[in-house]
Amino acid sequence: MKRQMGASYLLCTILAASLLLTACGAKGDVSSEPDAVTAAGNEQATNEQQAQPAQEQSEEQQETAKSDQEAPQVTVEEAKAAVNVYYTDEEQTGLSERTRELVYKASDSKSKFEAAFKALQQDGDNGEVSLWKYAELLRVSVDGQAVTLDIHLPDEARFGAPGESLAIESLTKTFFQFDDVASIDILIDGEQADSLMGHETLDHPIVKP
Repeated sequence: MKRQMGASYLLCTILAASLLLTACGAKGDVSSEPDAVTAAGNEQATNEQQAQPAQEQSEEQQETAKSDQEAPQVTVEEAKAAVNVYYTDEEQTGLSERTRELVYKASDSKSKFEAAFKALQQDGDNGEVSLWKYAELLRVSVDGQAVTLDIHLPDEARFGAPGESLAIESLTKTFFQFDDVASIDILIDGEQADSLMGHETLDHPIVKP
């Protein structure tokens, strides 16, 4: 009887020891799994950190390209010139001159002549009257030192013979101050008219004296 109980006790001890070893082995396996997951996570984080500078560089290049596209265009260089502009009085008895500063595009000679004509269209500061106030400049063309002005004259821009003569004189005296102007051809609505306003003969072109 005692021998049988001893054998049973020994068997139970062996079974308990086996269960304990099995549990410890399982616990060791489970503890190893987080290490594998952690290692994989660290590797992924490293790869993302390595890829991040390239991504940031790409975004920086995109911002630079966008800034280049949005950058304002370089403005055209402006030039200035002081010229005498000629006016008349209310009775149209003669011409008087006033110095005006023209501002125009340095690389475009037509811009200079447009600015000169615009100055002729403005009245003087001391009551001087413009002879070209109501005239419309349609087009300016330049061929060497030959300047062509295409003009439209509404009814309010037309004068009698004295005013017409003064208008031509004021324009030619203003434009012939420029060294690069040797002649002026005045067209009326694109045509070479015999007279500017119906009184004085209009030469084509008017040559600098």
